[in-house]
Amino acid sequence: MIQLLVKGGKGKKAPQKLKATICCDNGFMGEAEISYAGPNALARAKLAGEVISERIQILGLQGQLRVEIIGAGSVHFSIDESSSYELPKDGDYRVRTSAIYPKRYQAQQMVDEVMSLYCCGPAAGGGGRGYVTPQSSTASILVNREIVSPNVQVKIL
Repeated sequence: MIQLLVKGGKGKKAPQKLKATICCDNGFMGEAEISYAGPNALARAKLAGEVISERIQILGLQGQLRVEIIGAGSVHFSIDESSSYELPKDGDYRVRTSAIYPKRYQAQQMVDEVMSLYCCGPAAGGGGRGYVTPQSSTASILVNREIVSPNVQVKIL
């Protein structure tokens, strides 16, 4: 048995409410990417992003779709804040899309739309990937102390 001796400790009256963090399911995130490289890669990547956005709208998927183009300008080049810089049109670019939907099948539909660009999108798309993952939301709340039964258990393994 371990014994502790505490000296000089001071405290205040316990607060009426305790802070608690709650967690709940928050739908599913679809996330997908596809790459474009070579001549006019930037234009093809932009077109792919527009196609995805339009297809998601046609399908009626209600989610906050995010479309990003990640490319040579963000990885290989140093950009001076004082200069105006344009991404090279030839290079390699990756179109990344993501959105959170209430149902898994909706997130999967968005992923499938990106993967369909292999055969019916701008030319020479490749290196795609797609995932659907469950999402959680958390919030901090105050709970009346009277409804909480605190207990601590210590196990020595």
